[in-house]
Amino acid sequence: MRVLVIDDHAPIRTTIRIKLEQCGHTVVEAENGVRGLACYRATRPDVVLMDIYMPDRDGLETLRDVLKLDPAANVLAMSGGGSYSHVRILDAARRMGARAVLPKPFSLDEMLQAVTALTPPPAVPEEC
Repeated sequence: MRVLVIDDHAPIRTTIRIKLEQCGHTVVEAENGVRGLACYRATRPDVVLMDIYMPDRDGLETLRDVLKLDPAANVLAMSGGGSYSHVRILDAARRMGARAVLPKPFSLDEMLQAVTALTPPPAVPEEC
């Protein structure tokens, strides 16, 4: 499965990438929403993990633009924006079309379960 990780914190991107690659996924990283949108256009990943609070273009703007490109995009919105505000912003992301949300901090197992839940089913060949 192809996964795009969009987060402005390199250590978070790296940690997520390593875990997903250990599980057999192909991962592309982007450091902000501008770069993330370009990566989405270029790679059309199966799942997108996207931080909400980022410089240059925040996650809500990027979510909106990804869904314009592909209304069926599997986006998992992530945020740790404060003790209570992350809940509200994640609710907004879900209302805008994110298929799942994940409050930070999260365990790698929680992240992997969320990604697995978004994994598209394998294509079934049509019968002749």
